[in-house]
Amino acid sequence: MEFENQPAWSESFDRFYGYFAECFKREGTRRCAAVYWRGLLTEVERKNCWQLAEQMGEADPQPMQRLLYEAQWDEALMCQKLRGVVISQLGYAPGVGVIDESGFVLQDTLAV
Repeated sequence: MEFENQPAWSESFDRFYGYFAECFKREGTRRCAAVYWRGLLTEVERKNCWQLAEQMGEADPQPMQRLLYEAQWDEALMCQKLRGVVISQLGYAPGVGVIDESGFVLQDTLAV
């Protein structure tokens, strides 16, 4: 994919994203998902479709909005592929990863 002012990690992103492309049934959805994912990796302060579209040079946020609420894609295949990528990179099949974007440090509240 061609984007203006491509960051240094652009080629790596294309390889990574290519692994998931078959999860999306339509070419337009695949392209929109790539733009959306790239947008999530940018420095834009608020990560909503309007600001991501603007940051990524898109004329309209509606394709990103449709991606999130209407597009057809294979969620199970996406999870399976993501798990495979994580295992291949981290090398630990029974591991558990947690992503928390709240910005708050979580405290372990389990009693021992």
